[in-house]
Amino acid sequence: MLTIFFLRHLEHSLASLARTNDKLLVHDLFDMFAGTSAGGMLATAVGLRRQSMSELSAVFNCDTMCSIFDKSFIDRLCGNVQFRPKYDGDAKTAALKRAIGERTRFCRNATGKFVLVPTYDLEAWESVFFVNHDFPTLSATTTDREDRQARGDRRAREDNWSGDAPLDHSAPLAYKVADATSAAPTYFPAVHLETYVGRVERAMPDEPSLRYVDSWFVDGGVNKNNPALTAALAARRHLRNHGQQTRPIRVLSLGTGQSKHFRKGGGTDDASDAEDFGGIQWMRNNLLQMLMDETHTHQEMQLFFDEPERDYVRVNGDLGEAGVAPDLDDTSSDNVDAIRRLSCKWWREHAERVYALLDLPFDASVCSEPIAWDQL
Repeated sequence: MLTIFFLRHLEHSLASLARTNDKLLVHDLFDMFAGTSAGGMLATAVGLRRQSMSELSAVFNCDTMCSIFDKSFIDRLCGNVQFRPKYDGDAKTAALKRAIGERTRFCRNATGKFVLVPTYDLEAWESVFFVNHDFPTLSATTTDREDRQARGDRRAREDNWSGDAPLDHSAPLAYKVADATSAAPTYFPAVHLETYVGRVERAMPDEPSLRYVDSWFVDGGVNKNNPALTAALAARRHLRNHGQQTRPIRVLSLGTGQSKHFRKGGGTDDASDAEDFGGIQWMRNNLLQMLMDETHTHQEMQLFFDEPERDYVRVNGDLGEAGVAPDLDDTSSDNVDAIRRLSCKWWREHAERVYALLDLPFDASVCSEPIAWDQL
């Protein structure tokens, strides 16, 4: 929700720049969208369907988030320490179908945008990057009958396929890719995908080389919580392949906040207390967030660019200072209001740099003023 709110401020401020009655959307400002977990859901919806932030806010509203994170008494008592995923994921899948469409394919389409979404393959124990331009252009949607005809016996076709050209309708359903990248371990079930993916060594090539996978996937944040550098490298290769290596690459990277504090209560609010932590204390004190920390990616991005102050903007911050709970499944009204206020704060702090990154004229009196937090 924090990322959507921040980008709503951007789209709201862009209204003054539109020269026609058409709204200028985030989709229109960038050539490529990449994201992991909630970011992967957002990248897929914006990159493939040109969804506005207002439309996505309507889908992923407070009621939807409460249904996705519907806690039973056992959930509240045990938290993530259970023998099953904390949530069944059905409401998340349903929301993704509404935002992305049930028949939209993760492939090249009329929008012309690149979309990169990391997931993690549990059978291969490796990251898998879904890139829509690895797949041929297909119609935006297909019927169930066409799907069955095109799919046929995938295993038999895999055995007989030379790899010279992509198979028709080999692209996975887009909502399934978004469902997989957001399947956070302990929170949601792993997602089964039987499809083709681009080979890592041929990221975004002119003639994609695909491989068949039939596996279970979880949140790409397990190994690639921030795919900004992966996206930048893929974009550089694409430009080089098309003789555009002098074209500049610019990146707007949006985080979802960090919890840099141990939980109060239970006798710990200091790093020195970690000396005596056992498994339960580590689980209660943001172990998963520590393992998925992406600070190194931010540092690497600054090394990637010759002029990072001009070509790279990173928006992120401490959730605790803004009163936002560290739990990603806290859907209380107080926490949602804190997230709204934090998005306003971030927009005021970063609006001018975002406009400079996009080479857009900046009027502080118009562009830096966020939407009122209680109107988000």
